[in-house]
Amino acid sequence: MRIANAEKKNLSTEIQTYLKMYRSTPHCTTGVSPAELLFNRTLRTKLPDIQIRSHDDTEVRDRDSQRKEKGKLYADTRRNATTNDLKAGDSVLVKQNRGNKLSTTFNPKPFTLLEKHGNSVVVQNDDGDTYKRNVTHIKRFIERKSSENVNSENQNVNNENQNVNSENQNVNQNVNSENQNVNNENQNVNSENQNVNQNVNSENQNVYSENQNVYSEIQNQNISSENQNVLKGNQNGGINDKAQSNKLMKSVPSLEPSKPSRPTRDRKLPSRYKDFVLSN
Repeated sequence: MRIANAEKKNLSTEIQTYLKMYRSTPHCTTGVSPAELLFNRTLRTKLPDIQIRSHDDTEVRDRDSQRKEKGKLYADTRRNATTNDLKAGDSVLVKQNRGNKLSTTFNPKPFTLLEKHGNSVVVQNDDGDTYKRNVTHIKRFIERKSSENVNSENQNVNNENQNVNSENQNVNQNVNSENQNVNNENQNVNSENQNVNQNVNSENQNVYSENQNVYSEIQNQNISSENQNVLKGNQNGGINDKAQSNKLMKSVPSLEPSKPSRPTRDRKLPSRYKDFVLSN
């Protein structure tokens, strides 16, 4: 319409031309033009068309249902839609129009669900009035537990806790008695080990004393044999002492008086070498 107005053309004629173009264009969902579905034939346009269309529209219906299912899945995903398990006889809350910012989203008075057909439900209030609403406008009503029920539940919980505590005490007593028995057994084992160690130590001392006695006997035997050898050596040595002394006298060189060494004299340097330092 803007283009026709800018070009100063007849608006009614241009609208009819646009509608004819839209009706003769195949739709993205069905795959055929709306006019062909309506009249079961192809409209006469300026474009030549010799295709033969069948009268069976099963393919069109299947494509249409697939496209609608895809759109439904997309909408459910974007809106976080979930399935509900409401059934007839349940207590529900119905969404109400908010009069001001202090009013609640749902009516605080519960309704009774009478019927459910797909996404549509029929609810009834305490006065007997029935209303037809969409399933998205209701939610399950959860009754608050009375104080008596809460007290009874708390009493049951306390009883269970007491039973658990008594069981824990019994278990602890049994564990303590078992630990005491284990400690007694360990003490007995330690006493036995001490006795065994004492016996082993006494045996080791006896063995050590025996070894010392044997060692002392061996030393005494060795000393006696050495003494005998020394006596024999002394007897043999008395004969050869004179010969050995003569050999020693001959081997000692004669000590003659040494000649006096040459006296040293002081070195005198010329005066021109007085700045020099003598070295040895």
